[in-house]
Amino acid sequence: MTDVMLNSLRPIIPPGCEVTAYTAPYPAPTAIESTTDAIMSTEAVLRDLAKHAASNGETVQNYDGMVVACFSKHPLIDALRESYDVPVIGIMEASLYVARMLGGRFGIVATAARSKIMQDDAIAAYGLTHFYVGSEATHLGVLELDSRPKEEVAKRVAHASRALVVKGADTILLGCAGMTDMIRAAKDGVRDEDGRRTVNVIDGVEAGLMMICSLVGMGIPTSKKGLYKGEKEARRTRGQNWL
Repeated sequence: MTDVMLNSLRPIIPPGCEVTAYTAPYPAPTAIESTTDAIMSTEAVLRDLAKHAASNGETVQNYDGMVVACFSKHPLIDALRESYDVPVIGIMEASLYVARMLGGRFGIVATAARSKIMQDDAIAAYGLTHFYVGSEATHLGVLELDSRPKEEVAKRVAHASRALVVKGADTILLGCAGMTDMIRAAKDGVRDEDGRRTVNVIDGVEAGLMMICSLVGMGIPTSKKGLYKGEKEARRTRGQNWL
């Protein structure tokens, strides 16, 4: 799945921007489909990246920014913002911010039914419920997006996209990084009868890349005063140097 995302990004990587793919190491779960999965993957990534932190402790091997390629309000996003001062963004929030600039109401193509509930809660936490028509599940697990026949996955994505338009969405968000190669199916699914496409479709992986490159170009780091103040000193004071 990581390789599929990287391959989809290669043609659109902005000049001067280099992207390095990273997959959470063992014992991280192979997919994020629950709160438990999210917590376990956060711990695995934090421990692994800590081994590769730059001497100043503010970044990882001199990378300028990080994208968390999971379509959720993943705890890793805030954890990385606490740990490092480079910009960090999740693909869900990236696509939500883009959707708010391009349309009046958005909907999300989800994986399983549980994802719909988790996305409803995340949208409320982001304060965007007023602009949200809801999610439509494809009833596929994250890994099934790769293991099932592409024709079947495309059909389910297109069907969910059309259902969201019926609900009033003028912008469709692909609700999983594993759907990045299904953007054409979603676009075809929301075309008007005359063939025009008046509904936008946003791939969160692409939105995340473009947004992080912009933030890096602006030279604005993560604020280290307030919510994202570094946590390392407090843990050392407590004698908890487990990283």
